[in-house]
Amino acid sequence: GLLGLHAALQFSLNQNRRSLWATLILLGLSLLSKEIALACITGVGMLWLCATDGSSVSRRVVRCLYLLLPVAIYFLARALILNHSTILSLMSRGDPAHLFIDGIQHWLAGWMDYFPFWAHLDGWKKILSIGATATLILLGLISTRLAWTASRRQTFFVGIAIWLTSGLLQWPLLAHFSVRLGEIGNTVDTVVNTRLFYTSLAGLLIALAALLVPL
Repeated sequence: GLLGLHAALQFSLNQNRRSLWATLILLGLSLLSKEIALACITGVGMLWLCATDGSSVSRRVVRCLYLLLPVAIYFLARALILNHSTILSLMSRGDPAHLFIDGIQHWLAGWMDYFPFWAHLDGWKKILSIGATATLILLGLISTRLAWTASRRQTFFVGIAIWLTSGLLQWPLLAHFSVRLGEIGNTVDTVVNTRLFYTSLAGLLIALAALLVPL
């Protein structure tokens, strides 16, 4: 997915068809590996919508329509392979609106746990974590006051899109259980639940890179 994002950036810069096909193939492979790669599709869409090459809005939209190809292949493969009753059962255990709210809340709470790993820190590690987080916030606030170039703004929105989309993609599953790190007692569950947040953390890193680049 990240390689697809890189190829999409190359395409936005050089308009080379090889870069376009590389983007679609890499995104398609990432989707066939893990559905969370849909977040990378969103990131590429944001990248092309916020293009800095001076292209018209209609041209940007046309570029984004190319992304429907790997998405269509993904949903076709999913429909042919996966058990429909299992998928539908996620939505049959409660009101969709309440499931959505619960899922987003569980994702956000779990993400806040997994970001600093606070629940598994003690002593000097907690102090170091607080200091690092405070430093990051301070540098971020300083950076927001510096000049925003078009490419910096573009990269920031790409990262935010990946971060938020990851949460939205996970809510049907997370509506049914919490992933708070402090409630987990063994390493296996800690590692398994990490899968719900690694893509969103990658998006956050992209956004932070754009935010802090003037420094």
